[in-house]
Amino acid sequence: MQLQENIFSDSSLLNNGTVIVKLILYILIMLSSFVGNFLVLIAVYQNNNNRMRCPSNYFIVNVALCDLSMTLFNLLRAIVAIFTNDVWKIGGHLGLVLCAWCRLMWFVSIDVSIMSLLAVAVDRFLLIFFPTRKLISMKLALVLIFSTWFIGVAFNIPPVLGTRLFELPNGLYCATKYEHVDYFRIYSFAHFAVFIVLPLIAMVGFYSAIAVNLRCHVTPGNPSAANQELRNRHNRKILMLLVTLVSLFALCWLPHWCGVLLCNYYNRCPPWPYHFVTIILVYSNSALNPCAYALFNESFRAEFKRIVKAYFYPTCLVLRRNQVIDINIQLACAQSGRMMSVAAPTRTFSLSGVMNK
Repeated sequence: MQLQENIFSDSSLLNNGTVIVKLILYILIMLSSFVGNFLVLIAVYQNNNNRMRCPSNYFIVNVALCDLSMTLFNLLRAIVAIFTNDVWKIGGHLGLVLCAWCRLMWFVSIDVSIMSLLAVAVDRFLLIFFPTRKLISMKLALVLIFSTWFIGVAFNIPPVLGTRLFELPNGLYCATKYEHVDYFRIYSFAHFAVFIVLPLIAMVGFYSAIAVNLRCHVTPGNPSAANQELRNRHNRKILMLLVTLVSLFALCWLPHWCGVLLCNYYNRCPPWPYHFVTIILVYSNSALNPCAYALFNESFRAEFKRIVKAYFYPTCLVLRRNQVIDINIQLACAQSGRMMSVAAPTRTFSLSGVMNK
């Protein structure tokens, strides 16, 4: 029987300084992930001219939903585990359901996010090589998004069925029990191959083909030097975005999965500093994806600025205007009071004169 330890846990035997550093990093990543991914959702949903509503951006929205799910159900759980020393505080049937749900969302978020990034690569590949044909429509994009969630849930049902709450001397622990070690090893390797290695190879292939096409493509006619320089600059931004996405994907996930396979196949688990760094990288991917689009995609950057100005800048203006209005009202009232004190005797005298008549 193989008992897989809590995937959220780093180590329960850390000194106070390390715990504080871990807590600070987790909170910063959580806040960045929430803000960045909500900006992505709002940018695509609230754009005025539907310019952002395209299949590629719908896949990016799906990635943002996965990142939010990872942050809400896993990173937040990891923060709670710091204070509870990894002990699962909720028992009974509710505790078992929550335990299984958190572990399911960990794997599903990984798989759906990877499949969505692969869909982005395929969509951009088709747009570059077949610019006159719309091969992925909005309806097909929605079907593909639904399919990614269905595949992610279906593939990860087996480990969730083995999820249990184990009662140890110091409390309950959420873990997965595998009756057959060979099954656990085969499943881990299949998961790594299908949802990590193959998508990474495919994305490298698609983006390499796009890069070659962008470099070798010649603009029709005789473009001026300024137009050619503008096109080259735009191509460099596209290449930087594609290289950044693939690099983030590999950097954030490969070290973690290498440690998992090393532990499962050779029973030589890496020390906790390695595990801690790899978990930080995994969680950081949820916060870094929105940053990549803000840095290299002008449309997302413009929408982010518009949203920030719409939700925060007017509030500052209203507060300042209210202060100015209050001061103007006070000045107007004071000035009006002085005018009334001067005008009152005249109006009273006139009224008295009329009444005496």
